[in-house]
Amino acid sequence: MTAKVYMVGKDPDHLLLVEGTYVVNGAWNLRRKKDGSLGLPGRDSTPVEYVMDAPCGGNYNAVLNRAIRLMKKGEHIRQDEQYLTCPEDCCKLYEDYMEKRKIPYRRTKIGYGFILSRKYRPHAWKLGA
Repeated sequence: MTAKVYMVGKDPDHLLLVEGTYVVNGAWNLRRKKDGSLGLPGRDSTPVEYVMDAPCGGNYNAVLNRAIRLMKKGEHIRQDEQYLTCPEDCCKLYEDYMEKRKIPYRRTKIGYGFILSRKYRPHAWKLGA
Protein backbone atom coordinates (compact mmCIF):
# COMPACT_ATOMS: atom_id res chain seq x y z
CA MET A 1 0.00 0.00 0.00
CA THR A 2 1.28 3.46 -0.87
CA ALA A 3 1.61 5.97 1.95
CA LYS A 4 -0.21 9.25 1.47
CA VAL A 5 0.30 12.71 2.93
CA TYR A 6 -2.72 14.43 4.50
CA MET A 7 -3.02 17.96 5.86
CA VAL A 8 -4.93 18.70 9.08
CA GLY A 9 -7.08 21.83 9.22
CA LYS A 10 -5.65 23.45 6.06
CA ASP A 11 -2.32 24.04 7.86
CA PRO A 12 0.83 22.96 5.98
CA ASP A 13 2.67 22.69 9.32
CA HIS A 14 0.32 19.85 10.34
CA LEU A 15 0.92 17.03 7.88
CA LEU A 16 0.30 13.35 8.47
CA LEU A 17 1.97 10.45 6.69
CA VAL A 18 -0.71 7.77 6.44
CA GLU A 19 -0.59 4.12 5.38
CA GLY A 20 -4.20 2.99 5.04
CA THR A 21 -5.60 4.65 8.16
CA TYR A 22 -2.43 4.27 10.30
CA VAL A 23 -0.62 7.57 10.94
CA VAL A 24 3.10 6.79 10.69
CA ASN A 25 4.26 10.02 12.33
CA GLY A 26 1.65 9.87 15.09
CA ALA A 27 1.33 6.13 15.84
CA TRP A 28 -2.48 6.20 15.83
CA ASN A 29 -5.29 5.59 13.34
CA LEU A 30 -7.48 8.01 11.47
CA ARG A 31 -11.19 7.20 11.48
CA ARG A 32 -13.14 6.68 8.29
CA LYS A 33 -16.32 8.82 8.46
CA LYS A 34 -19.73 7.83 7.11
CA ASP A 35 -19.13 9.96 4.00
CA GLY A 36 -15.90 8.02 3.27
CA SER A 37 -13.51 10.81 4.23
CA LEU A 38 -10.88 10.43 6.94
CA GLY A 39 -11.07 12.23 10.27
CA LEU A 40 -9.19 12.61 13.52
CA PRO A 41 -10.53 10.47 16.37
CA GLY A 42 -12.71 12.67 18.61
CA ARG A 43 -12.35 15.70 16.33
CA ASP A 44 -14.87 15.18 13.54
CA SER A 45 -15.06 18.89 12.70
CA THR A 46 -11.33 19.17 11.88
CA PRO A 47 -10.82 18.60 8.14
CA VAL A 48 -8.17 16.09 7.04
CA GLU A 49 -7.41 16.56 3.33
CA TYR A 50 -5.33 14.49 0.90
CA VAL A 51 -2.25 16.35 -0.33
CA MET A 52 -0.17 13.83 -2.30
CA ASP A 53 1.20 10.32 -2.47
CA ALA A 54 4.35 9.95 -0.39
CA PRO A 55 7.65 10.13 -2.29
CA CYS A 56 9.58 6.94 -2.98
CA GLY A 57 12.24 6.13 -0.40
CA GLY A 58 13.41 8.20 2.54
CA ASN A 59 12.11 8.44 6.07
CA TYR A 60 8.84 10.06 7.06
CA ASN A 61 10.47 13.27 8.35
CA ALA A 62 12.12 13.82 4.96
CA VAL A 63 8.82 13.11 3.17
CA LEU A 64 6.87 15.57 5.31
CA ASN A 65 9.58 18.26 5.21
CA ARG A 66 9.62 18.09 1.41
CA ALA A 67 5.83 18.41 1.29
CA ILE A 68 5.90 21.41 3.65
CA ARG A 69 8.60 23.15 1.58
CA LEU A 70 6.57 22.72 -1.60
CA MET A 71 3.41 24.07 -0.02
CA LYS A 72 5.08 27.05 1.65
CA LYS A 73 7.12 28.10 -1.41
CA GLY A 74 3.97 29.00 -3.28
CA GLU A 75 3.96 25.94 -5.50
CA HIS A 76 0.20 26.16 -5.67
CA ILE A 77 -1.75 23.39 -7.30
CA ARG A 78 -5.36 23.03 -8.32
CA GLN A 79 -7.65 20.74 -6.35
CA ASP A 80 -7.52 18.13 -9.12
CA GLU A 81 -3.68 18.02 -9.08
CA GLN A 82 -1.08 16.37 -6.86
CA TYR A 83 2.58 16.78 -6.00
CA LEU A 84 4.88 13.97 -6.96
CA THR A 85 8.14 14.39 -5.09
CA CYS A 86 11.01 11.99 -5.35
CA PRO A 87 14.73 11.66 -4.69
CA GLU A 88 16.90 13.21 -7.37
CA ASP A 89 17.86 9.81 -8.79
CA CYS A 90 14.15 8.90 -9.36
CA CYS A 91 13.28 12.04 -11.38
CA LYS A 92 14.53 10.73 -14.71
CA LEU A 93 12.62 7.47 -14.23
CA TYR A 94 9.35 9.29 -13.56
CA GLU A 95 9.93 11.77 -16.38
CA ASP A 96 10.67 9.00 -18.89
CA TYR A 97 7.57 7.08 -17.76
CA MET A 98 5.29 10.13 -18.16
CA GLU A 99 6.79 11.13 -21.51
CA LYS A 100 6.42 7.61 -22.90
CA ARG A 101 2.75 7.46 -21.84
CA LYS A 102 1.98 11.10 -22.74
CA ILE A 103 0.95 11.94 -19.16
CA PRO A 104 0.74 15.72 -18.78
CA TYR A 105 2.92 17.15 -15.98
CA ARG A 106 5.02 20.13 -15.01
CA ARG A 107 8.21 20.30 -12.94
CA THR A 108 8.06 21.80 -9.46
CA LYS A 109 9.87 25.09 -8.99
CA ILE A 110 11.86 23.80 -6.03
CA GLY A 111 13.33 20.45 -5.14
CA TYR A 112 12.85 17.37 -7.23
CA GLY A 113 9.40 16.51 -8.44
CA PHE A 114 6.38 17.12 -10.60
CA ILE A 115 2.79 18.31 -10.52
CA LEU A 116 0.24 16.15 -12.31
CA SER A 117 -3.43 15.20 -12.27
CA ARG A 118 -4.77 13.26 -9.28
CA LYS A 119 -6.26 10.69 -11.63
CA TYR A 120 -2.78 9.15 -11.87
CA ARG A 121 -1.23 7.04 -9.08
CA PRO A 122 2.50 7.48 -9.74
CA HIS A 123 3.76 5.44 -6.80
CA ALA A 124 1.99 2.38 -8.24
CA TRP A 125 3.80 2.76 -11.58
CA LYS A 126 6.38 0.19 -12.64
CA LEU A 127 9.23 2.57 -13.44
CA GLY A 128 11.68 1.50 -16.09
CA ALA A 129 9.01 -0.68 -17.74
